[in-house]
Amino acid sequence: MKISHLEPNHPTETVIQIEGLRQSITLMHVTDSHLEFADDRDPDALELIRLTEAKRPEAHKHFIEALARSNKSGVDATILTGDITNFPSWAAIDTIANGVATLSTPYLFTFGNHDWHFPFMDWNDATRDEYYHRFAGLIDGDPQCQVKEIGGVKLIALDNSNYQITMAQMEFLEDQLRTGAPCLLFIHIPIFVPSLLTPVLERWKTPLMMAATEGWTAETRAARPEFFPNGTTLEFHRFLIEGASENIAAIFCGHVHFSHADAYRAGRFQYVTNAGFDGDSRLIRLKPY
Repeated sequence: MKISHLEPNHPTETVIQIEGLRQSITLMHVTDSHLEFADDRDPDALELIRLTEAKRPEAHKHFIEALARSNKSGVDATILTGDITNFPSWAAIDTIANGVATLSTPYLFTFGNHDWHFPFMDWNDATRDEYYHRFAGLIDGDPQCQVKEIGGVKLIALDNSNYQITMAQMEFLEDQLRTGAPCLLFIHIPIFVPSLLTPVLERWKTPLMMAATEGWTAETRAARPEFFPNGTTLEFHRFLIEGASENIAAIFCGHVHFSHADAYRAGRFQYVTNAGFDGDSRLIRLKPY
């Protein structure tokens, strides 16, 4: 499948030509809004907000503006790749639900590491599993693996918000790719590519990428052992960069709160979108040859 990444007119746009595409498709990518809302349904979170000033007072305004841009731009779908909330309070989830209800076209939501975690709780898979149910109204089926087809292109969302991928998720992706349809992969945490390592370390002092085996110190690895890739995650990474994944036209993600684009294999790019709380989003234009 012939796929070309073209020079966009604006740095917040991505333009991809895809062989065999029946029509032009436009998508909006929103990530890392970090909304903070709470009410009496989550008294601990309400107290947390009372005790600390909001770090990102414009986050909600920017979130609503991003959804309005989706409608104004006439996109075919909007994809939200996690950390839309800063913690899984019912009030924050209601805010997301009310926002996406204003969209005139379909949307796809997948998780970030903040969406399912309160700062006073343990950060682990058990906590994530406990809070998945709160997002049921935003998820299309299995929260770990979702797919939505738009104009013959498969939009695939995998929850990698714990920095790992399961074998079931990998098999799901392989099944989708076997159809031969062009695909876009949406995840929260970017996969490791060498050019992303330096800016991530400069910003976060830890290699906050999925499948990163470089950039760790003894201190950072001891502090965050759950971030270090397991065998399945490394196998998944190898599959993306050298396996039968050529019909993934691009990967879109967020998490690190800055924009970045580079190839993860020949002719296939990963696009990291800047944080929504900064007022940013990414317009994705898919064009036929």
